[in-house]
Amino acid sequence: MKETEKVLKQLNKFILNHVEDYDSVDEAVEAFTKLSNEASAKGETFVIGEMTNEEKATEELEKLEFAASEREYAAILERALKLDPDNLEARLFKLDPESLEFIHELKKLETLGKAVMQKRGLDDEESIGNYWGIVETRAYLRIKALYADELQKRRMLTASVREYEDILRLNEADNMGIRYILMGIYCQLEQMEKAKELYQRSPEASAQMLLPLILLSLKYDDELSAKRYYKDLQKENKSCKKVFGRREFDLESMVEAIDAVDYLADSEEELYIAISNVMTDFAVVPDMYYFNWLKKNLIKPPSSKPSKPSKKWIQKKKKLPGCLTKAR
Repeated sequence: MKETEKVLKQLNKFILNHVEDYDSVDEAVEAFTKLSNEASAKGETFVIGEMTNEEKATEELEKLEFAASEREYAAILERALKLDPDNLEARLFKLDPESLEFIHELKKLETLGKAVMQKRGLDDEESIGNYWGIVETRAYLRIKALYADELQKRRMLTASVREYEDILRLNEADNMGIRYILMGIYCQLEQMEKAKELYQRSPEASAQMLLPLILLSLKYDDELSAKRYYKDLQKENKSCKKVFGRREFDLESMVEAIDAVDYLADSEEELYIAISNVMTDFAVVPDMYYFNWLKKNLIKPPSSKPSKPSKKWIQKKKKLPGCLTKAR
């Protein structure tokens, strides 16, 4: 579990235990932060009360990166699951991504995760839509996203869309960037209405939202809409000319962008990430049609050369009174 998530769990626990001791939640947060910082200064971890079995299981999982052998790794997972049989992360770590059964095991784990959420009372109206803000749900969201990704890799696109859309239902704030993946799949499936609906829900002029809409519009033979979306993209991302103005598409730069840990918004890297989301369409069409269309429709910069005076102006100038013109 990430350190921030551990802290958030402790914070939630502190607020629940001490909410009546403070005039507001903000005061409780401030008190927790002070106590946590004091503990950190001493090289200690601030823990509220006695550790639960769930917290002990989480501590066990933190030892995984230091496991010296597969046997030790497996033993850590067994201890964690003995403490907390519903620990979804421990169950995920037990799976073998190289196994042919991996996707089927993921599906079983996703089903178990749903049951665990129900068991913890996290399937109510107050929770659904706000999952990422509830730390206990994050492992389940990651499992769903991983399952959807495995479906997508196998070109099981309709099934993957169902999973991705369910993640957005559970977590409307979309802290995981699922909307960008969905836009790419909608483009592949030519689901224009769904793409437009998602864009209206998240009307951002980012490459990962607009590039699929550009390609979709072209697929629907609606070049006017494609040009409108492209104009918005070029206004937002000034790297369009660098990426689409090349003689040939730079595949190497796209691979580097995909492999990078992160990227800046409205950057060259984000454009390449957006292209990777629609790469199945972008690369397989004859003559790199979409790349060449994007190159052709780049907004041309205004000319820096001064315009020549019109003949009409020259004629008028000759007729000015002599006192306003220089004698020849």
